[in-house]
Amino acid sequence: MPILKTKEIQSFAQQIAEAISSVLDIDITIVDTNMTRIAGTGVYYKDINTVLPESYTFQKVLNTGKNYFISNPGSSETCKSCIGKSFCKEKVTMLIPVIVDGKTVAAIGLIALTIELANKILSNYENYLNYMEKMSDLLATKIKNELMLKQTLLLAQNLSAITEAYTEGIISINSEGIVIHFNHNAEIILGMKAHSILNKNFEDKITCDSITKTLETGVPLDSVHSIFKTINRKIPVILTIQPLKYNYITQGIVCFFQELNKTRKKFESFTLANTRYTFDYIKGGSSSIEKVKNLAKKIAPSDSTVLLSGESGTGKELFAKAIHSSSKRKDMPFIAINCSAIPDTLLESELFGYESGSFTGASKSGKPGKFELAHQGTLFLDEIGDMPLSLQPKILRVLQEKVIERVGGIMPKPVDVRIIAATNRNLQQLIKKNLFRQDLYYRINVIPINIPPLRQRKEDIIPLSRCFLKKYANLLSKDINDFEQYSIIKLINYHWPGNVRELENAIEYAVNIETNHLISPYSLPELIISSQSRVNNKTEDVSYEEPIPSLNRSLKISINESERQQIINALYIYGYSTQGKKQAAEYLGIGLSTLYRKIKKLNITFNSKDIS
Repeated sequence: MPILKTKEIQSFAQQIAEAISSVLDIDITIVDTNMTRIAGTGVYYKDINTVLPESYTFQKVLNTGKNYFISNPGSSETCKSCIGKSFCKEKVTMLIPVIVDGKTVAAIGLIALTIELANKILSNYENYLNYMEKMSDLLATKIKNELMLKQTLLLAQNLSAITEAYTEGIISINSEGIVIHFNHNAEIILGMKAHSILNKNFEDKITCDSITKTLETGVPLDSVHSIFKTINRKIPVILTIQPLKYNYITQGIVCFFQELNKTRKKFESFTLANTRYTFDYIKGGSSSIEKVKNLAKKIAPSDSTVLLSGESGTGKELFAKAIHSSSKRKDMPFIAINCSAIPDTLLESELFGYESGSFTGASKSGKPGKFELAHQGTLFLDEIGDMPLSLQPKILRVLQEKVIERVGGIMPKPVDVRIIAATNRNLQQLIKKNLFRQDLYYRINVIPINIPPLRQRKEDIIPLSRCFLKKYANLLSKDINDFEQYSIIKLINYHWPGNVRELENAIEYAVNIETNHLISPYSLPELIISSQSRVNNKTEDVSYEEPIPSLNRSLKISINESERQQIINALYIYGYSTQGKKQAAEYLGIGLSTLYRKIKKLNITFNSKDIS
């Protein structure tokens, strides 16, 4: 409940005081909770807005909410603490609290300044008390009404502020068709000012069959296509109408709408946001990732179903988006759904949509599913290996017949959708365990693409790390240019179970922690700092203890093994080509011929695929 200020109740408090005084012919004063005299008659009129001492009996009335009657002001026990008792001119005082919702908000004082008036009050005490209590109730009612009015006005202002800030057009219409609210976005969409339609029948300015129908039937509409007709325009809109009912009778409606052309532009922006993920966004120059990218580029223009397999974090969705953006469907939607993230009971309605009233809580206008939303575009079924077995035949039917049926529906709907599926599970093993249908597997495995884990393409680790470093250094406004040498070794030697996603998170963490211009090993996540590497198929501790610029290993390891590991790490960083070996030699501070001699002496071998 809002609080009324003194000036907001002062005028009607004075009216009450004057009304009492005129009837009883006795001086009246009214004091608020701040001990301010807000009203008064006779000798008290000139003291309106003065603050009374807290020792006055008015304070006791305000504190206790009780009536006080003093037959001998100044000498009464009640006046014991009053600082004005020695010069008090009052003969009889009657004080009545004004109570609103259990809270004392003011006190009314009836005061006799002559013996004659005092005797009059004493001889008719019950009548005076009864009258004063009724006048107190009258003042309380007036204050409460003002509080409610203020609360209503504040609520109306809040609602008005909300509707003005709302991104949709909003029109409120009462049961007689009179427009009672018309927000700023409604002005923009319909091209008319609110003052030209407010408090008028909406049909004087606009025509809309959906509004007319809802006013007549009281049936709500949810996201339907409709048309607003003004004097010189026809505006296609997406319209939602909510009836306002009391005792089951429609008292009015609230219409929320967006211009259809604007909605299409938003859809186009959404599509554009997906098509920006081209193959150039897939970083890495290793032979294994290049092979996968080349395959994906070749099959992108077709409509054949693709199955992307690979561990979590390898970038399957990024490949799916890149394939979509390179296909003939790139200007249409790319819709993704994670089959493992949605409860089994909801997944069917998410994929196929549902009709009105098909289950408890369903929208009365129904809802399209992901297949319908992806019509003429691409549907990405992520984690398809986790799809419940009961739903798999329906997916198979869509792939075979190109039609879907909404939950609760009876009419099939044709859909033109390219499917890209992804999984981090072994589907053939799931087939053996009767957890995945073999016929569905053959339908989605038309073009299988396996994305290798990061540990199998270590030459991509540093380029990816530097790419992420640049990204997060810019985002976090950090002046960090590169990695310390030992940090590079730690990144290369780590096995990256979370793949590229884990690498990106690790670099983001390091950029947040680092305070210098190079990422030190201390700034890497603890799991990477304390990890162990594989050397000659033996696990050896390479935990970082002290900065060693020359990259020397612990003296516990032989000099030859230390030198051998340094050369292997350098070649990981710069590659195995002739140019890479030149850079590695420069990095190690030796000549190229010396490097070749040491490679032979230390029996360092490479796979043929590593040499470009």
